[in-house]
Amino acid sequence: MKIETLPVDQKLAWKNVGDLELFWIGVGRAAAKKHAQSNFLIIKGAAYGWMDFGAVGPLALLPPARLLPPDICNFRPTHSPADPIGGVEELFLPWRYSSVKRGGPKPTCMINEHDQEVLRDRSLRVGLEWNEEAGRGQLLAFTDYARGSGRRGRRSSRGKSGRSISRGSGWIYFA
Repeated sequence: MKIETLPVDQKLAWKNVGDLELFWIGVGRAAAKKHAQSNFLIIKGAAYGWMDFGAVGPLALLPPARLLPPDICNFRPTHSPADPIGGVEELFLPWRYSSVKRGGPKPTCMINEHDQEVLRDRSLRVGLEWNEEAGRGQLLAFTDYARGSGRRGRRSSRGKSGRSISRGSGWIYFA
């Protein structure tokens, strides 16, 4: 294992030569402000994904990675309280009103259809459903902001070993 700090004059790269790389944005607990919540990027070759994006994630992203929220195109929320998804609204809105509005690609949210509904209806609905079209009766859905990617149907409560996944582990799958 090798631990490095990103040089001050570099922006975080989305690709590497094939090594498994973790880049931490925060190291704090759920209510952390100074050290941000534990949100991180996984990179392996040309594939990457953000794991969670907490309430202070948009502010915490710039100093260590030199990235802004619209730079993130793939993310994976693990469960729905504010520590893993509090900054998702700040990810979705710039995408919706910049690149997506101009016909660009939508970001990918790596969760299944059932969990998209849970994320939208139970956590993000108030900030994302109402929009400039709401006066004409058009409320926005999850798919207006992002593409879902993942298994269909309800999540299983059992892992590969047949044991129950611990309570609170949210949308983590063992496939």
